[in-house]
Amino acid sequence: MDITKSKPLTAKDLNRMRGTVKSKLTSIKKIFDSCETTITDKNQIIITAQQKLNGVKVLKEELETLFKQYLDIEEDEKSSKKSDEEILELQEEKDEIEIV
Repeated sequence: MDITKSKPLTAKDLNRMRGTVKSKLTSIKKIFDSCETTITDKNQIIITAQQKLNGVKVLKEELETLFKQYLDIEEDEKSSKKSDEEILELQEEKDEIEIV
């Protein structure tokens, strides 16, 4: 995903990108949840887990970049409160990745 664009990003653009990252993270969580029941070979579990962990690291970097871009958005007072709420949600998602 190319996060850097030539035009300034809006909150809507960042929300769309955040939704994509959340979707990927949910997919990875589902795979981890199903690992126990669908994969019996321990080596395969380790390989799959390592691949997914690498994916989580990439997603974490993307969320950190999005977080910084949210802070750079110039907005009026009315939309500023909504943006602050989105920043808090993004921070919670980053913290959730830390737990994983």
